[in-house]
Parts: sequence; C-alpha cells; structure tokens
Amino acid sequence: MRKGFIVAIGYNQHGITVKFSHNGEEVGTSVTNFLNNGMCYLVYLETFDKHRGTGLGRKCMNNLFHFLKQKGIRRINTDTYTAMGFYEKIGFTSFGLGRSYINAIGDWRIYHYPLSK
Repeated sequence: MRKGFIVAIGYNQHGITVKFSHNGEEVGTSVTNFLNNGMCYLVYLETFDKHRGTGLGRKCMNNLFHFLKQKGIRRINTDTYTAMGFYEKIGFTSFGLGRSYINAIGDWRIYHYPLSK
C-alpha cells in the first residue's frame, strides 16, 4: 500500500469508512460493512468527479483490498446500477440481478470479489 493514499479510517466491529488522498488532495471515499465468515459489503466507493477516469478509483480499491485482507476479509460483495464496467474491470464477478422498487431505477447487478486469490 502506498504510504499516504489512505488518509483517514473510521473503523469499528461493524465496518470501515475510508478517505483516500493522492498528492495531498482528497480523491475519494468508501464505506464497507462487515458481514459474517470473512465477508464484507462495500456500501459505496466514490471517486470524486474531478478524478474519474484517471485510474485513481482502481488505486482506491487496491488499497482498500489490501487493508481488508489484513483484517481477515476474504470476500467483498457489492451492488451497482451505474458502475458495472468499473467493477468488472477491476475483477469483480456478477452473481445476480436485483431490482429497485424505491427509486424506479431499474435493474442493478450484484457483484463479489474474492480477496483470497
């Protein structure tokens, strides 16, 4: 993990909130909830608009993967209806479809990423 990339961590037995920084500037944030049996759920990863398409989203995820692996996490689950290409590009595998009835946004994909590779 590159020193200084993860700059702030809120951590407890339920999950982790991370702020990512690059060259002294905050570039993104993520929230992850811990589940049972070495699994967690990535609630969201946000790379701020200015930094999208620069490869920093991938760097954020790689640093998060490293941190979670150190905490004994073996699998990350998440879902999305807008960032399918991003998650697939970094190695997540789709294992189902969901449907939002709250915002009428349509179908979204459910993904997992095994950290034990």
